[in-house]
Amino acid sequence: MNTVFLTVISGTTVFVLGQTVQRFLLQPLSNFNEAKAEVHTVLELYANVINTFATGALAEEASQKIREVAVKIEVTYYQIPFVKQLGRLHLFGVVSEKNLTKAFGNLIFMHYHIPREGRSDLSLGRYSDTFILLGINKIGWFAPSQ
Repeated sequence: MNTVFLTVISGTTVFVLGQTVQRFLLQPLSNFNEAKAEVHTVLELYANVINTFATGALAEEASQKIREVAVKIEVTYYQIPFVKQLGRLHLFGVVSEKNLTKAFGNLIFMHYHIPREGRSDLSLGRYSDTFILLGINKIGWFAPSQ
């Protein structure tokens, strides 16, 4: 009878610990990586607006979407337990707090400048820099052949 009781208690303990790790560590990491993917998607979808002198409804839409993903990436980042330690070690796709802050600033800059001024050299630099800061691999960027 004692063996059955210990088996049930140990099984329950393992289950509870697994669910705790899932809920408080793995899910926030997954949410952050999904937010990074969303930043990538929005920047790619609106690259033509960011890289041209676009104005009007499309520029306003791009501006709003960029603001939404900027807030989402920051919120999901700070939901990760031990985020500063994971960021310093670059584990599980987590970037350093310094890089996140710069990427957030880039996104907010683009949000404010796209619909008002159209393309600017500063927006272009911040566009490509954001991918690097967040550790997003940009497929399709090829170095010019020499």
